[in-house]
Amino acid sequence: MRRSTEALIGAGAVALQGPFLAYLSRQPAWGTLLLTASFLVPAAAVNRSVSRRAAPAGPDLSFCLCLGTLGMLAGWFADAGFRPLVGAGVCLCGCADSMTGFGLLTSFHWMQGLMLASCAAGAAASEGLSSLLSPGSSLRLLCTSLCMLAGMAVAGWCEGGLRILNPSLGLVFSYLAMALGMAAGSVIGERLSGVLFRARAPGVRLSAQHGAGATP
Repeated sequence: MRRSTEALIGAGAVALQGPFLAYLSRQPAWGTLLLTASFLVPAAAVNRSVSRRAAPAGPDLSFCLCLGTLGMLAGWFADAGFRPLVGAGVCLCGCADSMTGFGLLTSFHWMQGLMLASCAAGAAASEGLSSLLSPGSSLRLLCTSLCMLAGMAVAGWCEGGLRILNPSLGLVFSYLAMALGMAAGSVIGERLSGVLFRARAPGVRLSAQHGAGATP
């Protein structure tokens, strides 16, 4: 996929999250306008940075996160019965039964499924499906995905400790905490998977050096 196309898709995914989050959290009109406007700034930043940055060797984490956070909101929407999360009887406190905290590690929800599927789709579009299906890339993606889920669970649990009484505001803070946890988990997972599943590049370079030395 061309970088300009990735930039437009990533920016669009970020921009959609403002009104979507406002709907899920049952924001009043002023809150909807504020959230919608506030997401336009990072959307513009994503469009600018992705389009100007050279394509990375593997999947573009920033592009995957743009799609992953949108998938997280879509999953929340599905888990709430395709209605706003606030008022749907969904626990938002970050406990072991909550889909905004440690519940991510104890049970599987639509939120995890759509978030992971969105990130995988972003990785496939960024790196190429055939490359992503190779054993090394698949293991790296699995490791990164598990770290993202763990990061989201820990961040959601920490946010639950704030005990925000307003559920609409609480859901916005849950989103922000879990998005940060997802980003941190992706970086940690990428570094960890790079150590665990890296290619045998040193051996190749060593062979090349020996070959170069043997050449008269």
